[in-house]
Amino acid sequence: MSFAKINYCVNMPVEIKEKGMAENKLQVLKDVTGSFRPGILTALMGVSRAGKTNLMDVLAGRKTGGYIEGGILISGFPNNQSIFARISGYCEQNDVHSSQVIVRECLISLHFSVSLRNSMTKKRRLKFVDEVMELVELHNLKDSIVGLPGVTGLSTEHRKRLIIVVELVANPSNIFMDEPTSGLEARAVAIVIRTVRNTVETGRIVVCSTNRETMSQDSLPSPHRRTQNSASLG
Repeated sequence: MSFAKINYCVNMPVEIKEKGMAENKLQVLKDVTGSFRPGILTALMGVSRAGKTNLMDVLAGRKTGGYIEGGILISGFPNNQSIFARISGYCEQNDVHSSQVIVRECLISLHFSVSLRNSMTKKRRLKFVDEVMELVELHNLKDSIVGLPGVTGLSTEHRKRLIIVVELVANPSNIFMDEPTSGLEARAVAIVIRTVRNTVETGRIVVCSTNRETMSQDSLPSPHRRTQNSASLG
């Protein structure tokens, strides 16, 4: 996947215009160019509000407002967003799963992709879900209730890994992760990074936004990592 001269603008907020700003548009991303490769962890690094998540959202086709310019190629061909959406996953910072569901049942009944559901027997689907949970090291919690954040059920670190496994169950070729280690202490960060590394080693394109240098410096041997500094995206 490659992209060139990505520009993203939004209408100038009223409160800024009231302070005397003459422009009608606010430029969020300016002439951003780069590429992502399978089996390589790409970290979009920068301080808060540097544009990391905006860039991921534009590339993942999640922006519904604003003005986008630039070219995106998938395997050398112009991006077809409807196809790209079917082969891509996006991990939000926080999970939105029901507190009453059991982890394994949640994956089997709610998040299994339609295409895989139609092409696999029930026995094979169950095995596939178990394999994915093993990949992110959640298999020992397969019968646990998700629970309420900070109250019952899964810990914050477990929830971060659940967000990843939910996307993996759809078997995407590309995964975007929005700050997967945010809000975690050092030990939990190391565990989540190991999950990210395991995902990368399946040969997928994995892109993470982060303000932690740990993601690029310690998570993978050098042949499996690359960093895109996002400090000057806008």
